[in-house]
Order: sequence, then C-alpha cells, then structure tokens
Amino acid sequence: MFERFTENARRTIFFARNQAVESGSSFIEPEHICLGLLEDPWLANDLLKNAHEVRTEILAGFRG
Repeated sequence: MFERFTENARRTIFFARNQAVESGSSFIEPEHICLGLLEDPWLANDLLKNAHEVRTEILAGFRG
C-alpha cells in the first residue's frame, strides 16, 4: 500500500502511527500526522525552526 508514497511520506506515517500508539489512540488523527512531521528531521530541521514549541502545543491539546 505504501509503495506509492515517497520515502519522506512513509517515514511521516511511521512516526504518526507511533504518536497515535503513545497517546492511546486506535486511529491516526491529524494531530498525530503533525507530530509525525515534526518528528522527521527532513521537515523539522529545514522548515520549522521552532518545532519543539509546536510539538509541545500539540501535545498539550491531548491533555485537555
């Protein structure tokens, strides 16, 4: 199924799935994809200089 995806997209989905499992979710939600993108250095290091702050804000949303 993932053959059509680029290597970057596959890594992002992998990281998103890990985030979903860590948060106790049975599904990959948009928030998990955002966290997956921030986890992957190809985006986080090049485009988002404040990735840690963005990640903290997303995780705070899970906590209520």
